[in-house]
Amino acid sequence: DFDSLLQKAKVFYKTNQDSALYYSGLAYKKALKQGDVSVIGQAIAQHATYLISKKKYQEAEKLLNQNLQNKSKINKIDLGITYANLGSINSLKEQRDVALENYIAALDIFEEISSHDYLARTYLNIGIIYENEGKTFFMTNHYTTLVLKQVVYL
Repeated sequence: DFDSLLQKAKVFYKTNQDSALYYSGLAYKKALKQGDVSVIGQAIAQHATYLISKKKYQEAEKLLNQNLQNKSKINKIDLGITYANLGSINSLKEQRDVALENYIAALDIFEEISSHDYLARTYLNIGIIYENEGKTFFMTNHYTTLVLKQVVYL
């Protein structure tokens, strides 16, 4: 079923990216057959992650834009992953301003739903952009603010 295909993709992601891409592709096709926009959104968010890891940016971006067109109909976590994936594509293309806009949109969502693991990943990606731009002072202060906010929530 759909969930087991996505789970297989996640299992293979670190050891065999081709298999991860294969299983997430099957999950995407299965989601399309189901016709449920929220399920399709989840499949797109995950499949795009594996497409990006295989440097298939154009294909990933096309799918992610579908999620943006349906953003009111997909789960918040999948919308956050969509923005984060777009940020990754933009960052890899050295379109850092656009990448930051996407990462910030992702942060807002991950903060709203208290997804600490995705918050951490997204802040790391933002930190890499600031490091590459030589803006570490701002990032250090911004990161300190985040850490203080997280301590208050815990």
